[in-house]
Amino acid sequence: MAEYKKEQVNDIFRKINDLNEISDNSKEKDKDLKKHIITKIIPTKDGCEIEHGDDRKDFMTLAKEAIGMQKFEVKFKKLDERAVIPTYAHDGDVGMDITAIDVEYDFDMDCYIYHTGLAFETDKHYGIFLFPRSSNRNTDAYLTNSVGVADSATYRGEIMFCFKNRTSLRQNALESRIIRFFNAIEDGKSVEDAVKESISGWMEVFKNPMVFAPYKVGDRIGQMVVMPYPDIRLSERKELSDTERGKNAFGSTNLKKWYIMSKLKENSMKYSYNDVMIKPAIISTIEHRAECNPFDENGNLPLFTAPMDTVVGLNNYKLFEKNGIIPILPRTESEEDRIMFATSSRWAAFSLQEFEKWFLGNVKLTDKITHIRALIDIANGHIAKLYELVRKSKQIYGNNIEIMVGNIANPETYRACVESQVDFCRVGIGGGNGCLSTSNLGVHHPIASLISEIYDIKQELISRGANKNKLTKIVADGGIRNYSDIIKALALGADYIMVGSVFSRMLESSAIKLMDRGVIGQKKIRLRFPLERYENLKCEDGCWTGDYTDEFMSEMKERDHETEKCGHVIGEIHAKFYGMASKAGQIAMKGKKVHTSEGIEKILPVTYTMSTWVENMIDYLRSAMSYTNSKTLDDLKQAEVILISNNTYHSVNKWRKGLFQ
Repeated sequence: MAEYKKEQVNDIFRKINDLNEISDNSKEKDKDLKKHIITKIIPTKDGCEIEHGDDRKDFMTLAKEAIGMQKFEVKFKKLDERAVIPTYAHDGDVGMDITAIDVEYDFDMDCYIYHTGLAFETDKHYGIFLFPRSSNRNTDAYLTNSVGVADSATYRGEIMFCFKNRTSLRQNALESRIIRFFNAIEDGKSVEDAVKESISGWMEVFKNPMVFAPYKVGDRIGQMVVMPYPDIRLSERKELSDTERGKNAFGSTNLKKWYIMSKLKENSMKYSYNDVMIKPAIISTIEHRAECNPFDENGNLPLFTAPMDTVVGLNNYKLFEKNGIIPILPRTESEEDRIMFATSSRWAAFSLQEFEKWFLGNVKLTDKITHIRALIDIANGHIAKLYELVRKSKQIYGNNIEIMVGNIANPETYRACVESQVDFCRVGIGGGNGCLSTSNLGVHHPIASLISEIYDIKQELISRGANKNKLTKIVADGGIRNYSDIIKALALGADYIMVGSVFSRMLESSAIKLMDRGVIGQKKIRLRFPLERYENLKCEDGCWTGDYTDEFMSEMKERDHETEKCGHVIGEIHAKFYGMASKAGQIAMKGKKVHTSEGIEKILPVTYTMSTWVENMIDYLRSAMSYTNSKTLDDLKQAEVILISNNTYHSVNKWRKGLFQ
């Protein structure tokens, strides 16, 4: 009789009890097996006392024998004197490492066959299973038959491993040819000589494919695991027993459970701009960022103004156009002005009802109109009627109308946009700096994942034969805080970016500008900033300086006020910004608050002029394109985007306080 702790016996009691039942019911009553049967279990305070049929062995050894954990012999034969006997790298490892003694390349199958020089023999009911080692992730190769199965009870041939590179030899040869060509050009050789160099590089790859072999002779290439298997005997039946799952296939237990599983998979982790970064190309052939073209086919930056009256209006839209930014006239402007704007090939925003009234209703637009650009500006871009109106308008105007819709936050809705011939679709809900929709509703799809998933659908449609130029363009809307967010959105697959608060903070935005004029108690006093009085305004570390205009100087002279024209210190300037669904936004559009606010009002620091911001944007975008070997915006969409940790995000972002919040 011996005492054992709970942790020694709890995990194997069940298996040993099962063994008891098997041996008791066995016709052969194997005497060796009966020795391992526990004959008595007496609970104690800390564990239990065990009585068994063989007192010569301690209990743990006895238990290992009983549940098949004892080591047993596997016979092997060296077919080559160079063969290395497999070993466990560490005590407790499951697999034994196997070493390659030779390798050959199969040109027809584009794979590498590794020889081990070993053959094995196991007892019946045991097999040898061949796995790649965990370090295989450091190569470009995979084991061609996933897990190799060696029928070692009957097979007496050599154990071999077959690996295939994910990058074909032909692709490697092509890359070698390209690199050789450009290296030759950089060395000052003629194009003809560079071509000869590139052909030489191509041929060298095919002459020596072992350069790309995932392992060298002498490397540990895989591991073998010896496992038992049952002796299966199939028994045909006319009927099988009924189960709750029944005939539901593909891993389902029933329809409801399948739906839940798929929802869990669909709703796996999603990411925003802060979670991703753009990975540089391995080699970039771009020597100067001036080679990169950051503009669309019309010569504009891939940027729309958000249709917000704190960003753009009739007073400043031409400034945006002059700087290569596409303005969209907001719904705060009169319907007549917006109609004139939209029918002169400029973008204007309309409600769903306004769009139906003007473009599908009884109001007849003049026959002189050649092109219309209309944004149907609604928060919920998943409404069926939206796409019905788009289809009807396309039937009436054909290619003479361009329509932007949104906002959507389900990638599959993009398919509805394509089917309805939507030209531009705004993607993103609740991410805007002036939007509280997600905060209050809980409806959202993180913007980086949303853009990426929609872009994947777009590529799928192109692969099926869709005309790339006729597919709905992706407009990333919301969540833009800085230059890098814009560049990330483009790399993720967006065709255009819609910008609100960042543009509102421009000196020339249509937001009301305020300036500090002291403090009463703990409250800052801000008065409206008379922008029209100044010219040559400059900002340094948040402090503005400027010169008086000639008109204002004349006015001051008429009032007998003597003052200098130049070098006036203004101090900080702020912009009054709000979302269009906020109380202030509703009042601006409709004269009163009409529904619960889903927007926010903020006072934002004004820290740049439009020309300064655009100049920076162009430089930063071109620089990012040069890093990713992207000469065009379409090339940038092919850049690799990677996930980063929160610590990485904070370690690389070093913006000046107040510049981008």
